[in-house]
Amino acid sequence: SCGFFAVFGGFLGGGKHPTLKRFQHYITIAWAFSTVLGIILFMAEFGLICWIKFWTASQAAAWVATAILIPVAFIFLGFALHFYRSLLEHKIDEDNKKQKKL
Repeated sequence: SCGFFAVFGGFLGGGKHPTLKRFQHYITIAWAFSTVLGIILFMAEFGLICWIKFWTASQAAAWVATAILIPVAFIFLGFALHFYRSLLEHKIDEDNKKQKKL
């Protein structure tokens, strides 16, 4: 399994509860939307605020703020994907070790 429960399932009883198993995919999707999409929307809001704030002072400043924010958004997405993948790989390795131990 992948997603929220693959990484954090141990905190919730390892996903042994039948209700958790049944809603596992919904909880994973909700977790992804609340973290990744929430931060992306925050960055978009920050960009809009920069446009509103700088537009009256200088249109060039508004464009520069946008030019700075776009690479920051891509760097964040790259980091988030790398971090999430690292967590999943660690969880899979730990599960494989437990399985071999049994």
